[in-house]
Amino acid sequence: FEVYPYLYRFWGPNGIGDRIDGLTRLTVTAASAAVYTHHGRTYAPGECLVQADLGRTLERIARDGPEAFYSGEVARAIAADVEANGGLFTLRDLAEYRTLSGEPIIGTYRGYQVLSDRPPGCGVLLVELLNVAEGWDLRAMGWNSPKYLDKISRAMQSVFADRARHMADPRFVHVPVERLVSKDYAAELRRKIDTGQDLLEPT
Repeated sequence: FEVYPYLYRFWGPNGIGDRIDGLTRLTVTAASAAVYTHHGRTYAPGECLVQADLGRTLERIARDGPEAFYSGEVARAIAADVEANGGLFTLRDLAEYRTLSGEPIIGTYRGYQVLSDRPPGCGVLLVELLNVAEGWDLRAMGWNSPKYLDKISRAMQSVFADRARHMADPRFVHVPVERLVSKDYAAELRRKIDTGQDLLEPT
C-alpha cells in the first residue's frame, strides 16, 4: 500500500503521541526495521510499502485455518521471535488463547442502526461520538468549516477522555456502558461543548 501522510507523521521524527521518535520505534528489532524502513529511513508519503511476510502468513492461515496461527508454523515463528526479544508470552499461551464473543453494542444515528464491539473494544466510544454529533446540524455548518471542525474535535476530545477514564476489560473493571451510550449523556456532553465548559472535567 502507499504510505499516506498521517501514517508518515505517525512514524516520523517526532512521532504522534509518543516521546520516542518513529524511526527508533520502527528499528527496535531487525525484523521490524526490515519491514518498516527503506534504505535506513522511514517510508515517505506515496512510497509503496510491501509486507511480503504478512501476505504469506495470511495465505497460510487462509489455507490451514486458525490452527496455523495458534499452534502451527505461524505460532512457532511468533513464539520464537518473542522469546528471542525478551517477550513474555509463549507457544503454550498462543495454543491456550480463546476468543471471547458476545452481543454487540447497539446504537442509532439518524435512523440508522449501528452495531459495534463491546469493551474492551471501543464500540462504546463510536456510539457515544455519534450520539453527540447527532444533535448538531453538521450539514449547515459546512464540511470541514471552522465551526464543524471545532464541534467534532471537541466531541472527540470528550469521548477520548471517557476512553482514558473507563475503557478496560469489563471482567476486571466496571465499565459504565449504558451511561456512555445513552442519548441523555450525549446531550450533556453536547451542552458542555456548546457552552464552552471544561470537557476534561468528569461528568
